[in-house]
Amino acid sequence: MAITLLGAPRSPALSGDDNYLVLTTSLPTASTRPGYLITGLPADGDTLNLYFGGRLVQMAFATTPDNSGLQLRAAAGQTQEEYHAQLLEGFFSIPAIESAFIIEAQTDGVRLTLRGPVVNDLEATSAASLTVTIFGGNNNDNYPNLTAALLLYVDDDPSPLLRLKGAYDTMASTHFNLGNVLPLELGLPLTASLGSSPTYAAHTPEGWAEYYFRYADQYGRPAQPEKLTKSPTYDMVAGGSAGSSLYRWGGSGNLQMCHAYFDEAGQYFAKPVSYEQPDWIYFFVKVATSSTVSVEVFFNDGTSETRTVLASTSFAKGLHCLPSGGRQCGIEQVPNYANKEAVRYVWSLPSIGFNLTYDLLPDCHPWEQVIAYENGAGGIETVAMRGKSEGNYRATKQDFRRARTRVQSVDKGAVGYYNVEGGEERRLRSGYYSEAYITHLRQVLLGRTWLVDQQFKRFIAININGTLNLPKDDDDLHALELTFTYATPDRGAHYL
Repeated sequence: MAITLLGAPRSPALSGDDNYLVLTTSLPTASTRPGYLITGLPADGDTLNLYFGGRLVQMAFATTPDNSGLQLRAAAGQTQEEYHAQLLEGFFSIPAIESAFIIEAQTDGVRLTLRGPVVNDLEATSAASLTVTIFGGNNNDNYPNLTAALLLYVDDDPSPLLRLKGAYDTMASTHFNLGNVLPLELGLPLTASLGSSPTYAAHTPEGWAEYYFRYADQYGRPAQPEKLTKSPTYDMVAGGSAGSSLYRWGGSGNLQMCHAYFDEAGQYFAKPVSYEQPDWIYFFVKVATSSTVSVEVFFNDGTSETRTVLASTSFAKGLHCLPSGGRQCGIEQVPNYANKEAVRYVWSLPSIGFNLTYDLLPDCHPWEQVIAYENGAGGIETVAMRGKSEGNYRATKQDFRRARTRVQSVDKGAVGYYNVEGGEERRLRSGYYSEAYITHLRQVLLGRTWLVDQQFKRFIAININGTLNLPKDDDDLHALELTFTYATPDRGAHYL
């Protein structure tokens, strides 16, 4: 078969990341530079004649080459591999060959590749002791308009999502970038996990896809593909990596955490949360597995207590979501919680060896508001905005002027309005957090965001505006402010 999958795309991978697959072909391509592959063990007196670009170079083999620049040393009892190294050096000593060709050693001979475009087709004659194979040249005419055809399929859909084609480069390979190709969007957590009596349950949100592709060489006018070859299946999850990240999402283990609680130096930090603050853990499973869910609560006296939140549960291949907030996990149900001060808890999947650490903040402020946001790593997480907020109300409308009648009624007026929309704009303050966490929160400007309404158990889409001021050097206290508007404008302002 002519076409080969030389480099498979990374899997699993984030949908917004550059992710290349590489195809190569053994067919001579229009962009492949022509040349010769020479092998053999020539004897004294044998000849080699190469014709290229209207030029003929006649060379002879001798036991002791002269200084004419057209003689090569003959073989003298060497093996093929030993003589090819000698032949390589010999071609470098002939100015007409060295100036016109890229000279390379191959496992099966010496390869001479033309440096520039060929004017006419290549030809060669030689003694029987030599084998000269011409690549490129007039062989290109057998495969006119040659390109690689790629058809991309998602999940079980029998129709291709995309049909792509790629021209081959001088190395007879072509690259396809699958970044931002799949229209993936993360699904929200279950609303039943909100409120004062949340339900704890596993959830499989949208936001990932299995895909594969079929590929073939195609040529002719119009181009017709050869038999299509089906690739293995690959996985992609909604998200994208930071430009300065030290990490590449998608590890070698069976479970990939869809959160990135790392500081600029690559050190893990505990996430600060209040007891009332809902939160969730998203993770991707490559091969079906199972585990219980537990929390270990640490107290200020150095002791800890553990509670099983969810009995052993099976997780099929794919994206999963589990609640991880303090109230959601029922950390108040561990022994001695009422008699001690809890300062930290660790949420874990013990059977898999996966955990996440939370630092408990003091009891929530009465004005605390919780923002949920896409974290860019394949998950949705929250931040508690614990400072005082302020807001204003804005409206937009377009006016038109009415034609005045003979008897003008002032109750209608001469100016009317249409496309009237209003909306509240609120400015929230985070309160003080660690520098690492404040820097981590810059992601709220890049993904979808929601205001978490615990009273009515819903997520309200919002748009966060402006620029976030990141921590300054030598500051001891770190906070941020953000301004948002509701993504659904008011057509009327009331609470019906």
